Amino acid sequence: MHKVRVIAAAAFLVMAIGGSASATHTPPGEPFVPEYVETETFLHCNGTKLGNASATLNGDRVAFDTTKPTASFTTGAGCGTLDTFLGGTANHNPIYDFPIRGTFTGNINNITIRFWAIELAGSRALNEWTVDLHVQIDGMDILARPTVAHAPITEDATDPARLYEVTVTNVGLSSESDHTMEHEIEITAYSKFIDGSGINMWVYDASEVDSGLVINDSTPAPVRFARNA
Repeated sequence: MHKVRVIAAAAFLVMAIGGSASATHTPPGEPFVPEYVETETFLHCNGTKLGNASATLNGDRVAFDTTKPTASFTTGAGCGTLDTFLGGTANHNPIYDFPIRGTFTGNINNITIRFWAIELAGSRALNEWTVDLHVQIDGMDILARPTVAHAPITEDATDPARLYEVTVTNVGLSSESDHTMEHEIEITAYSKFIDGSGINMWVYDASEVDSGLVINDSTPAPVRFARNA
């Protein structure tokens, strides 16, 4: 009997350590322990080369999944969304701003936002992204609109596209129900100031510009913004 119990315990331990998030990763009778599965996701074209058009006409917002783009922009891959310093009054407005949407199932501790953009305004000289963010999950604010989320630009100024990267921390979706729930994540970037990042073409879905999110990032970006709503 003792040997049977040892084998059963070992089998349970293997199941608990391996695999993705599951409803049984916490032993029965024990307090729930959140499981933060690091997941890299990537933005994809939403039907037209200019993302604003399809999002505005058809409601097809730029979305993300775990499929990494492999085709090069030199072969015609990739799309872009134009975002100026003019902001829409409605939340997640694709006419003026850069909204994305997608889903993730499981606990969420943080989200790193990695958006590539071709800058057409003053940030080329200032070497700083002037961007506001609005982050909602399941319709609830995580970063209230508008949250000032400026960040330095680290890439060579001669590159046509450069990376905007920040991490949203303390997201707080750590309950047992969050663990099995499919969460809808909505994020909108708002370019700011004619003498800053006032005109950006956010680019994605090509191997050179693999914009996306890292959910439960184990190596968060140097620039971080804690949940404020």
